[in-house]
Amino acid sequence: MDVPPRTMIIDEGNPARSVYKIQTGQVMLSKLLPDGRRQIFELLGSESIFGVTPNQRHHSVAESLTDTKLSIFERSWLNHVPSIENSLVHCLEAQICAPHDHAVLLGRKTATESVSTYILNLVNGHGQTSEKTQSHVFVIVPMTRFEMPIISD
Repeated sequence: MDVPPRTMIIDEGNPARSVYKIQTGQVMLSKLLPDGRRQIFELLGSESIFGVTPNQRHHSVAESLTDTKLSIFERSWLNHVPSIENSLVHCLEAQICAPHDHAVLLGRKTATESVSTYILNLVNGHGQTSEKTQSHVFVIVPMTRFEMPIISD
């Protein structure tokens, strides 16, 4: 599935019938708070998986930040294809460590250090939004300042 930038892929509370794997692009996961504010809690790039939930409803909103290409797997189908299920498990294992790194990012780094880490992740290919030339790297930052929880102080 090809998704243009700033498109809602999953809405919080909708039935969780599918699991998504990002082939290219970036997806932002967030939750709407009772007072109307939005809390962004994860940025995902290529090879990341989202839409996994222990119950029958999605617990967050997923929105594309850039042009994004997704593979979509029906949850009921995953139980019948062990090779795909194993592939998804390996991707999820890698993603489990990300919240730990993010907690350090939020808890110990200054705003400047946090933004620098975010941009370095883009440059190193986590978001596939950078282009390297002989002596420069051009980075497209797909989030606005207000969407970056790392610099909202």
